[in-house]
Amino acid sequence: SKDSKTRSFCDERMKLHELAFDSYQIKNQLKELEADKKDFTDFYRVPKIDCHLHYESIATTKQFYDWLKGKYDTEGDIVADSETGKTIKHFLEEEGFHSDVSADDLGTQATFLMKNNFAEFNNSFNPP
Repeated sequence: SKDSKTRSFCDERMKLHELAFDSYQIKNQLKELEADKKDFTDFYRVPKIDCHLHYESIATTKQFYDWLKGKYDTEGDIVADSETGKTIKHFLEEEGFHSDVSADDLGTQATFLMKNNFAEFNNSFNPP
């Protein structure tokens, strides 16, 4: 907006909302972490956001799981490395992915521990 009074008002209002949210996080992060251990539903809807593109950054945990499971089930016998003859299924199994793995087992759910901690953030979006 070109109106400086409106811009100032909105800026101050946004700062108030940010402070309220920060306060909420400080008071409730442990409660939310405990709730997250019981129910990951909300975190299926949280995509990874990063400064560069990964497949998992454009998909929720459930979508990423469905994609991996689809590759495992329908294209698992395709040779992925012609030198060794290893298949897609072989590579996925080497990384711990098999037919009994669930979306929760992927370990890609977001938590408050990821804020300002790139290592925690990055490790949470790698398959088991």
